[in-house]
Amino acid sequence: MSEKIAELKAQIEKDPKNDKLWYQLGMEYVAEDAFEEAVDAFSNGLIHNPFNKDCYRERGRKYISLQKYAHAVADFTIASRLDPYDNENWYYQGVAAHLAEMYDRCIEAFPRAIECMKKQGVDEWLACVDWLWLTYQTIGEKEKAEEIITLVDENTPCIPRSLSYKRRVLLYRGIVKPEEFLDREALKKTDRPELYLISELFGLGNYYLVNGEREKAVALFKEARDVPNWHSSFAYRLACKRLAALGE
Repeated sequence: MSEKIAELKAQIEKDPKNDKLWYQLGMEYVAEDAFEEAVDAFSNGLIHNPFNKDCYRERGRKYISLQKYAHAVADFTIASRLDPYDNENWYYQGVAAHLAEMYDRCIEAFPRAIECMKKQGVDEWLACVDWLWLTYQTIGEKEKAEEIITLVDENTPCIPRSLSYKRRVLLYRGIVKPEEFLDREALKKTDRPELYLISELFGLGNYYLVNGEREKAVALFKEARDVPNWHSSFAYRLACKRLAALGE
C-alpha cells in the first residue's frame, strides 16, 4: 500500500461520507493498476454523493479495463447526463458500447463526442470518426461508413497520440495505400511504439477484412494479438474479437 493510499484511508476513517476523498482514493488505486479496488472506491463515493460525475466517469473507464462493458455504458450514460460537455463521457461511452456490441448507442455517443471536441478545440475527434466507420461497417451500413470518413483528410489537425487513428481513416479513404500504411521503423521512434503498432496492425487487418482479403486480415490480427504488451488497449481487444469471430 502506498503512503498516499494509507493517508487517504486514514482521512476517510475520520470523514467516511466525503465523496471527494473516495474519488481521490480511487484515482490512487488507478495509478497502481488496482482496478477492482478503484471501482470499489468510486462506488463508495457514489453511495455518499450519487451525483458525483467524476466517480461515474472514472468508474466507467475502469469497467472498460475490467471488460465489464455494459456496466461502463451505464456509468457513462449517467455521467453524460450530469456533464454533457465532458467529451470523455461521450467518447468512452461509445467505446464501451462498441465493445459491448451496443451499436445503436455508439451511433448516438460518438457524434456527441465529435461535437464536444470540435467546440473545445480538442484534436482527438478523428478517433471518433474511426470508431464510427468500424461501427457502420460492422452493422452493414457501408454508405454511412464511407460518408463519415470524408470528415478527415491529410490536413486535418491531430494530436500525436491519435495519429494512428488518422492514418487508419486515411487508409479507409484510399488516401494511404495499404502497402504503404505500416511504417514499422517510424513507429519505433514514437513514445508508445507497441501500442501504436497494435492499433495500426488492427486497422490494416480490418481494412483487408472489409475488402474480402481474409488471410491477410487474420495474419495481422494475430500479430497484434501476439504483441507482448498493451493487452488492455482497445485495438488489442478488437483484434482478439475479430479472430474469435473468424474461428481463429
